[in-house]
Amino acid sequence: MMLYKIQAPALWIALLVASAALLSGALVCATPFAAFAALAAITLPRRAAALAAACAWLANQLVGFAILNFPIGFESMMWSAILLASMVATTVAVQSVCGGLARFGTAGSMVAGFLASQLVFRGLMIVAASILGGIEGFTIENLAFLSAVDFATFVGLLVIAEVAAFVGRSVLSPVRMAQPRA
Repeated sequence: MMLYKIQAPALWIALLVASAALLSGALVCATPFAAFAALAAITLPRRAAALAAACAWLANQLVGFAILNFPIGFESMMWSAILLASMVATTVAVQSVCGGLARFGTAGSMVAGFLASQLVFRGLMIVAASILGGIEGFTIENLAFLSAVDFATFVGLLVIAEVAAFVGRSVLSPVRMAQPRA
């Protein structure tokens, strides 16, 4: 269920992917995956949302392996696959939550969608870290930092979407001339 109508979905997906690439380079292991999944889920139909989430993941992986020199090995490939699966699963979960809570309005559903993205994505990462190792990195401080990065990204990109829509309407809308009174 699309909760928030985007006027130019292709440009929106491009913005999500470009943001994922830029933030991956800047934040390395704090890329706001849950925010990208939530944003895709609330703004795009199911298939497009899953595709946008996967493209954001791909941008992160390209930056990580090609620019940041992430090690290429079994463990990093496992984490890469887990990140992709978690992004898609989070996107689907957020759409389900938002669809079920539509009666609470757009703002309430968006808050619920964001919270669902945090629970689902972080939960999947914690389960994976419990199996593959690395659970010690999931401290309260680190989880709070990751959630803050996700929140800033979520709000920031929604603000950009609103500003772009306003500018687009202002620039592209025909100007109505006042009709002279007879």
